[in-house]
Amino acid sequence: AYPPNTELRPLYLEWRKNQPEYAQYPFAFKDE
Repeated sequence: AYPPNTELRPLYLEWRKNQPEYAQYPFAFKDE
């Protein structure tokens, strides 16, 4: 998953989970 940066990654994952598409396409984020 991106970004691999240890500081930005948690922020990215949190942001990603807030996206409307996240719940619709959980398979797209399995490797995060």
